Amino acid sequence: MGYSDLSGRPWEVMKDWFDALSGGRLNMRMIAEPARAMQLPVGHLYELKDERFAEHGHPLNPGLTVWKDEVWVNVRVCSKANHTTKNFLARVVDDRLEGEFLVDKSGVGPTAYGFEDLRLFVLHDQLHAIAAVSLQGSTGNPRTGQVLLRLEGAEIKKAWMQLSKRHEKNWMPVVDDDRLRLIYSTDPLMSLTWNEATGLVDPPVDHIPQIDALLRGGSNLIPYEDGWLTVVHQIHATGKDRTSLDRAVYVHRFVQFTKDLGQAKVGGPFYIKHVGIEFVSGLAHYKNKLLLAFGVGDREAWIAEIDPVAVEGMMAVIEAPKVAATAMPPAPLAAPPPVDLSPKGPQPTWNPLLGGFPPRDGRW
Repeated sequence: MGYSDLSGRPWEVMKDWFDALSGGRLNMRMIAEPARAMQLPVGHLYELKDERFAEHGHPLNPGLTVWKDEVWVNVRVCSKANHTTKNFLARVVDDRLEGEFLVDKSGVGPTAYGFEDLRLFVLHDQLHAIAAVSLQGSTGNPRTGQVLLRLEGAEIKKAWMQLSKRHEKNWMPVVDDDRLRLIYSTDPLMSLTWNEATGLVDPPVDHIPQIDALLRGGSNLIPYEDGWLTVVHQIHATGKDRTSLDRAVYVHRFVQFTKDLGQAKVGGPFYIKHVGIEFVSGLAHYKNKLLLAFGVGDREAWIAEIDPVAVEGMMAVIEAPKVAATAMPPAPLAAPPPVDLSPKGPQPTWNPLLGGFPPRDGRW
């Protein structure tokens, strides 16, 4: 099978090799440029809109799951004025949204900017989510953390903050027999398990080597063949200034995992609707179709309906060895500094190509 680049010129299928000499990391020389991404064939495409969004900002990065045979989404609505986020939880009925803005009753706040980029999933027959939250440590250094949320109706009933001394974003949830696991990294492949008794993940993420991964989350995982399926992304800066995201291109890839999350196959690069900032944050099976929830340009939220056959055409044949995070020797976890979730003074500028602090606009 061959793909086409954005100008229609054919090219041969590119395989993503996991180089054993680099510890199972992707060989960067084999990574596609944005011009080699194909447009994913979409059967139906509809925008997630509600007249109540306008008061609070622009919609972006919707979470997606199927619960009680209905499609549920969480649309992040972000203010460009102060970067605060409100979350709109809704059922999708005939391409319309029926829902309300979530009210935080968890007692974890007030948060500086709200819960960002919720990935929805169902655990114990109840809606849950994993979200990003901006934190302010006792040293005054801001960072982004991850928090697990339990949703009831239009309320966030409980929150479990995940301890980490560094920036954490875009963990990808998967529920297997009422056990929650999270993909911490695809490149290299590392997973976590949530301990319901403690409310924390195992192993503690501070024990995991920090690596600047090329592939980043990403949607939730869903059952697929004998394992799991998700969508990840990579970012390419374009134009003269290669350190700027103003002209960035996001390229997506399907990733297929084995049942035990021990190995993965990475598919070819694609985009859905927009060549630029396009972020897939939700994935679901529904009525023999695959649904992809994604944001465009940090100001639109969409759902794309595709035939599962399209996934087969995108998949490569290379398996990724897993870095066994659970096999790392245990080390005592020092108590984290006290966390104040309210904003403290001016926030630093983020640039993922140069390093820095996470954004407030959902791009990374």
